[in-house]
Amino acid sequence: MSATALLLLLLGQTGEPRLVDGELHYQPRGTEIERVISSVTETGWVGYETEGATHSSSSCDGVVALERRGASEQRQHRGAGSTSRFILYRIHQGQVDTVRALGTGCALSTSGVPVFWLEGIEPEASLSFLTGLIQTAEERKLLGRALHAVAEHGGPDALRQLIALAKDHRAKVRGEALFWLAQRAGREAAGAIAHAVTHDPEVDIKKRAVFALAQLPPEEGVPLLIDVAETHPSLEVRERAFFWLGQSGRPEALELFEKVLLGAR
Repeated sequence: MSATALLLLLLGQTGEPRLVDGELHYQPRGTEIERVISSVTETGWVGYETEGATHSSSSCDGVVALERRGASEQRQHRGAGSTSRFILYRIHQGQVDTVRALGTGCALSTSGVPVFWLEGIEPEASLSFLTGLIQTAEERKLLGRALHAVAEHGGPDALRQLIALAKDHRAKVRGEALFWLAQRAGREAAGAIAHAVTHDPEVDIKKRAVFALAQLPPEEGVPLLIDVAETHPSLEVRERAFFWLGQSGRPEALELFEKVLLGAR
């Protein structure tokens, strides 16, 4: 890459990723995600830009060190910024070992590891690949990162995928999907979470679903939490609902507490 091109990238004056080190290899438009990943024989990153979810936006005030593991690797924060997302896969010997979903304002450092960049990837293709990865992955951190990447996609297809994943046969997938569903306000998301509270076979997942209800906007989540607190057959689940209602500070929750306390006299 020329010095001029690198300067433009660092200044954010193009639609390309801002790579501060390493090599950026552009792939022919229309190249499939799977094809590029399978061609990486050693270690590399494969990435592309996609439409992001409208419930949040991300901006960066530093460089994201992709090769540095741990909480300190990312200086990304919510707030004003682009709703587009970079979806990046770290490949080692032809296999995905982690996934990152980042705001397009982030500058990227790979410590010299090459990046293979795809253009023209449709959201449907991105979601399809991520869903396939989730179905075959076993390592919890990879599953969590892949589910986060699904949640960071915009449009109704991503919501439908999250709802489907909230009914997956694996509890760890259902729990993560419920958490990310809670970040997307709306009747469909709330309905899927409420369904899990009632019908999931595992109490731990029911309790995670109660937490997810508490993350919804109060006008959506609080009435559902009140219903759980009053009617759910599991004492553990009811207790979690009461706990989160207490954290809400809503007058409807106070009314329920008064009703329960006065009724206990």
